[in-house]
Amino acid sequence: MDWVALIAGSLLLLFCLAQLALWTSQSMGRQLSERSYWQLQQQLLSAKIAAIQTQSSSALAPAQSVATETAHSETTVAWRGWRTFQIKKLVRETASTTSVYLTPQDGLDLPDYRPGQFLTLKAILPNQTAPQIRCYSLSSAPQKSYYRITVKDIHGQASDSGGVSHCINWHWAVGDTIELKAPGGDFYLELSQREPAILLAGGVGITPLMSMIESVLQRGDRRDLLLFYGVRNSGEHIFRDRLKELASQHANFNVLNCYSHPGSQDVAGRDYHIQGRVSLELLKRALPSPDFDFYLCGPGAFMAGLHQQLTDWGVPVGRIHYEAFGPATVVPTPHPIQQEPIVRSSDNGSASTRVQFARTGKTIDWNGQHDNLLEASLAAGVPLSSGCRAGQCGACQTKLLRGDVHYPGAQPMDVAAGHCLPCIAVPRENSVGDEEIVLDA
Repeated sequence: MDWVALIAGSLLLLFCLAQLALWTSQSMGRQLSERSYWQLQQQLLSAKIAAIQTQSSSALAPAQSVATETAHSETTVAWRGWRTFQIKKLVRETASTTSVYLTPQDGLDLPDYRPGQFLTLKAILPNQTAPQIRCYSLSSAPQKSYYRITVKDIHGQASDSGGVSHCINWHWAVGDTIELKAPGGDFYLELSQREPAILLAGGVGITPLMSMIESVLQRGDRRDLLLFYGVRNSGEHIFRDRLKELASQHANFNVLNCYSHPGSQDVAGRDYHIQGRVSLELLKRALPSPDFDFYLCGPGAFMAGLHQQLTDWGVPVGRIHYEAFGPATVVPTPHPIQQEPIVRSSDNGSASTRVQFARTGKTIDWNGQHDNLLEASLAAGVPLSSGCRAGQCGACQTKLLRGDVHYPGAQPMDVAAGHCLPCIAVPRENSVGDEEIVLDA
């Protein structure tokens, strides 16, 4: 009967929320009572790292695993440029998502990375000669012998439109080789901290958060982690069994699965806990206060909505961490983008700043209608290569033939002399009138 199912579902929801309330109250209690303890531990860690850096001959105590790991990360130096890797293993996570295990062809140890960072790869698609540059989050704790990325096919198996994610899922094979840049990115979990962390994932956005989860638990840290994971149903539930296993083995890790459209085979309490999406209302019911660090990764609408709601709830912006690469952004656009930007192929007319693309012969007037030069190039019909779109991978690096640019609110990777990163660059304010921006594109 419908009323029986309604009562059963309500009781299940109350039980889940009670468990979460117990977890958060215990977590905050531990946070207060152990604050002095962890401060002493962090001071001790700093002393150990200083001793390592000065090549002290003092012996390390068995409890110094964190300092030992830090030393390893400094002895295995990240490489510059591209490095050849081989596909060691492919694991199908869902019908449209594959994990790829990549080992260096030179057989040397891999440098550590911060959990949450990404890899930049160069792939050549079937029947194409120009390489495509893409960035994918690392989806496991750091390992010495391999990296793992987990990629969802955004085109669909039946699609013949291609795309790197499609190629990874249906054309890559064990033994294939690809080129990788060293891990990078500003979205990561700081492992030296001990305060509880709230992880918010949507769909394939679980990948960098999985790296965070495995990194904390693999180290044996006592830090509490609570994951709110939203997907449509079990068919799109990436790492379902692995997450369940980790939650059963570690008391400081808890998962709340939210299915927006459960399938007929999905069972409440077994496959998911909440029917619906990850939302502020759910967070308010589960958490005693907004006094936590939040880590977000998912589709653009998912991150933008939750970011705004968390700030409205009173979470300081500095405690909201999010994955920023790709076209999605959580920052509202400060100015509207015109539907039909002014594009010219001659010198007629005037503009606040004129952006020219030397090789294609196209010109666009920069009137502040675009967030960066990459957007301007696309509006002008000049398809520049791009990867992270956050100034981290260098895929869009373009020679700057004339003019001056700057990077407002962004910290770019190393840029070659005479070049710029259009994905985060804008014309400098004094680049007006006769001082045009000319790109070699």
